[in-house]
Amino acid sequence: MNDMMLLRGDSAVAAIEAQHAPAGLAQGRIRRERPDLALAALRDGRVVARASCWWTDAPPIPEGRAGAIGHFHADDAQGAQTILDAACAALAESGCTTAYGPMDGNTWRSYRLVVESDGSHPFFLEPSNPPAWPGWWEVAGFSESAGYSSSRIALPAPADPRAAAAEARLERSGVRIRTLDASRLEEELRAAYAVTVAAFGAAHLYTTLPESDFLGRYLALGPALNPGYVLLAEKDGRLVGYLFAIPDLNEVRRTGATGTLIGKTIAVLPGREFAGLGAVLSRRLYDIAERAGFRHLIHALQFDGNTSARNLSGDGLSRLRRYALFAKRLDGRNAS
Repeated sequence: MNDMMLLRGDSAVAAIEAQHAPAGLAQGRIRRERPDLALAALRDGRVVARASCWWTDAPPIPEGRAGAIGHFHADDAQGAQTILDAACAALAESGCTTAYGPMDGNTWRSYRLVVESDGSHPFFLEPSNPPAWPGWWEVAGFSESAGYSSSRIALPAPADPRAAAAEARLERSGVRIRTLDASRLEEELRAAYAVTVAAFGAAHLYTTLPESDFLGRYLALGPALNPGYVLLAEKDGRLVGYLFAIPDLNEVRRTGATGTLIGKTIAVLPGREFAGLGAVLSRRLYDIAERAGFRHLIHALQFDGNTSARNLSGDGLSRLRRYALFAKRLDGRNAS
């Protein structure tokens, strides 16, 4: 690796930006997402690998201190090894005991690698990477820390008696489901933010996103945020769960139209009182999607350890892809 030059900090950022922010890293994004350190590996004056490190605001973990490695890109195995070794060394020097990645600081931003695929085109807002990357992370000493998957179902979907029974029970308890009111968009999103914090607060590597950032993320979707594809469940005037779905804009760009709706996020308040609400919202979305002329619905990026997520969709699912977040202990022990 003697032919490799490593740049750190502002010089690394400048080198990356000078090469027109390769592989979809928008100009200025590194600075906006405020890593503690940016790294770039150069060969013959050209950036062949890059990564950023976060340790000041990295997600909390039960034991030790986490660090995140994100903004990752590598042209070859040598570049990947160089940049990941340098990132792990920087995190260890900063007191981190476990490195997680790829993760751009936290799980609200881009994270995970595709580790298995059926070969279909990536859908809108889905992570994408060359097939070799997971192996390069493993060679650098990382192992899978958490798994996720996306599945597709053809419409009309098979009936699900469990969802029907749950819907009847929830209706008797006073739960009502409606679509998002665009005239009260900010108020509706604020209520969804409160449910999000309650629903995902105990999730793996969860960090709380400021409400203003949450609102900005959804408002930035613009035309993709169709109120008819956002379902809100309320009880006694209080939001208790929601489902957010969007058309596959990647398919629109490829073909000029889309027959696919993406179920992006389902959030339900914890507790037995609202058990089954995720399945009910999912079935409602099937009906809406079918009436709107969609031929398929994707359940996107569901955590493999989430039992309720596995029960949402019933029969007829085919897995599109599996993803993994990787981890490496920096003190010589096995990662978890």
